[in-house]
Amino acid sequence: MRNRVFIVLFIVSLAIFWAHTDILAQPTKLVLWSHWASEPIKINFMNAVIEAFEQETGIQVEIVWMEKDQLVDKIVFAFDTSEPDLAYIDIGFSHPRILRSLADLSDLKLTSPIYPDWQLGDIGTYANVFLPIEGVSHAIYYNKDLFKQANITLPSDRLLTSTEFLDIIRKLREAGITPIADGVATRDDCMWGVGLMNAIFRFAGPEKISQLLNEQLNFSDPDIVAALEFWKQVVDAQGYDQDTLLSQTFPEKIFDMTDGRAAINFCGTWIYSKFGATERDQGQVGVLDWFTVEQGKGNDVYEMFWAAGYGINKHSQHLAEAKQFLEFLMTPTAALLWAQHVQGPYPVIVENLPSGTLYGALTQKRNTQEAFTQYFSCPFLGAKALSNMWYEETVKFLMGEHSVEEFVKNMNSRIQVK
Repeated sequence: MRNRVFIVLFIVSLAIFWAHTDILAQPTKLVLWSHWASEPIKINFMNAVIEAFEQETGIQVEIVWMEKDQLVDKIVFAFDTSEPDLAYIDIGFSHPRILRSLADLSDLKLTSPIYPDWQLGDIGTYANVFLPIEGVSHAIYYNKDLFKQANITLPSDRLLTSTEFLDIIRKLREAGITPIADGVATRDDCMWGVGLMNAIFRFAGPEKISQLLNEQLNFSDPDIVAALEFWKQVVDAQGYDQDTLLSQTFPEKIFDMTDGRAAINFCGTWIYSKFGATERDQGQVGVLDWFTVEQGKGNDVYEMFWAAGYGINKHSQHLAEAKQFLEFLMTPTAALLWAQHVQGPYPVIVENLPSGTLYGALTQKRNTQEAFTQYFSCPFLGAKALSNMWYEETVKFLMGEHSVEEFVKNMNSRIQVK
């Protein structure tokens, strides 16, 4: 009898042991919720980087894609639990419940060379709560075929000057080509007046831009007025298609440039993820940095804003592994995958960016400039009345309805210089 009991106990113990061993043998799996559901190129990047991470570490990552609004709504409550382990985060994720649940990332071990203007992401008073991997900058994208049709030759060893840029606008119009593709039918992404604001930056420089955005300076400043007067020449040269400016959206105008209905689009470096996946880029899209200005205070500086990336749920049961994944995102392996798929700024410095890419070409044009990390191409994000006035006045200015003096007067009416 005792032998039977012993045998039964032995078998039960062995079963428990093997079951426990099987549980221990299961690889760790991280659950990651991400925005970019409608951007196939970034989906391809994340799939590639997850595959490389799993091969190196054995840690699995399950990614769940959703639109940004849905993501914000879901993680407000999901971050009170242990899943997801990680999520897409940017500076707009400011709900108190989200912020309270984000892990501090200041102990991440980042060993690869990183651009000096990069830092861990802060949201309000919450510091080091997300790892930004997507850089945003703005440039001049153009249709090579239309430039060739208008007999436009670009300098190969320097940036355009403002005079040359204005000549390009006039040549395009003389050739019967719409120079600038821009649309303000909606206020989405505040992508109106990007060209105008970057002209102001070149004339006035980073210090005055900071003062302007912080309402410590108004539009009567001589450098700002000079920029407005220059851009008025662009408007007067019929740089914009005023028949469609009010009726089409900014994304629609991106495709006007790629598809040959207009020559130029002022856009962020995320442009490639908007049209590359639809095969609208067949090598006909080129990129230029902003033109220089005689005695311009912003000639040697460019905008770079590290906008979006990933954060960790502090209630995760796999905090160490989640941090390991973020550390992997800051390796040359991940950076090269980003350059290959997304063609935009990435915080890790890598040599020999893939040749022929838009971002590689833009980087070469900026190799003697310094980054300015305040996001100014979409101005006055935190001041609703001022932002609304910027939209209204910019539209009227680009439509040729307001003079420089009217623009300055109306914008100044919303600025209380501190």
